[in-house]
Amino acid sequence: SILSETLRLLKETTGLDLDLAAIPMDDKKTYDMLSRGESTAVFQLESSGMRSLLRELKPDRFAHLAPLLALYRPGPMDEMPRFVAGRHGQPVQYAHPDLEEILSETFGVLLYQEQVMQAAMKMADFSMPQAEILMRAMSKKQEGKMEQMRDVFIENCVAKGTRREVADQVFARMNKFAGYGFNKAHSAAYAILSYQTAYLKANYPTQYMAAFMTSFMDRADRIALCIEDCRKLGVEVLPPAVNESQVNFSVSGKDIRFALAAIKGVGAGALQEIVDARAEGGPFRDLFDFAERVPQRALGKSAIETLLRCGAFDSIHPNRAQAL
Repeated sequence: SILSETLRLLKETTGLDLDLAAIPMDDKKTYDMLSRGESTAVFQLESSGMRSLLRELKPDRFAHLAPLLALYRPGPMDEMPRFVAGRHGQPVQYAHPDLEEILSETFGVLLYQEQVMQAAMKMADFSMPQAEILMRAMSKKQEGKMEQMRDVFIENCVAKGTRREVADQVFARMNKFAGYGFNKAHSAAYAILSYQTAYLKANYPTQYMAAFMTSFMDRADRIALCIEDCRKLGVEVLPPAVNESQVNFSVSGKDIRFALAAIKGVGAGALQEIVDARAEGGPFRDLFDFAERVPQRALGKSAIETLLRCGAFDSIHPNRAQAL
């Protein structure tokens, strides 16, 4: 919803018909923003812990984003320092040479369910169905089945020349992470959305933040955070105005106009009547013109007073006390 509303606002305000499938996946502006931890309103990357991890990791390519989402979970979280160190060029150590090919993309950290399966196939000659059964047993904590497969895994590894203690260590590590691991496709699909939202925020902040706030109009706490974030982006959130505001958050030049529907105490249907009356007869000249053109059945006395108190009439009647 947020992405499609952003694209609609972009088309409406700039004429740009943006195709999200065609945006560059190596946009420096986007990665610089993420590396500063400025990820408010970015899909899956908003929490304080995730912002801190972004600042440490400093992602500069899409290949850093998919593992990032899988990493910030209870099991793999312990491996964050190792992942960050590997990303910044520190040598990566592997428990067994067979694991290098499997874990190099995640800097030696076991993150994905597919990696658990690959390790079982490479080190212990498991078939693909066997490896999937093992991964599922681990993820569902099926102790009996895991113990049975653990013996097979270790004996097969030993038969291939791996030391028993190394095989035991690898199995224990696989077991620890399989319970929390994402599959890689899940992480990659999430990362696509994370990147697309970050790209729009970095390159078209006015349209993106307007769309984002429209989606969270009933959450005053989220709106407050977004207004603060807009200031950092150099985007001003202008107060509501009966001659300017739309029902949703809208774009006004380089700024955002506060949504009428985000004002507490006025129904959305009534607000559409205001927008329709303005579209039909032009801007309201004064309070009396407004009262005459907007049907009373839609907007009663208390609703008009609410609009007055929040400044929606300031442009046509600046003295609020007098207007009341």
